[in-house]
Amino acid sequence: EVSGVAEDRYLLYKNFNFKVEVNGVLLSFSRVSGLERNASMETVREGGFNFHTHYLHNAQDGERVLTLEYGMADFNENVSQLTPGRFLPKGVTVMVLGDDRSKIRVTYGLDGCYIRRINFGDLDAESGGLVVNQLEIVYSSIAELK
Repeated sequence: EVSGVAEDRYLLYKNFNFKVEVNGVLLSFSRVSGLERNASMETVREGGFNFHTHYLHNAQDGERVLTLEYGMADFNENVSQLTPGRFLPKGVTVMVLGDDRSKIRVTYGLDGCYIRRINFGDLDAESGGLVVNQLEIVYSSIAELK
């Protein structure tokens, strides 16, 4: 049982499947996309008998973009730092919640992050928070945290 301010915060976040900490600011989102790890490979055929093909790792191609959609930011958090072009020295942490939304199933940490774009929704006096329609973050690396 929660009460008071804790209850307001619980009601604000209870309908979201993901909690995301962006440079220390806690946000909740219904949809997260762009969590990916990949490697670009170059194929090199062996000379001479050509019995083997070798693969060499190349530098990362393109940019990695994390897209967060249909979220909510608590007005108590410092959302003013969520501006396009801003480097996020604390990075981004994505927490995937379980079915009951009380336990974290898996956590990912992203580094080398910059905010590319943010789109706020309409302000609503009844919602108790700031609606974030879409937040795009460019990142350089991702790791599953234990």
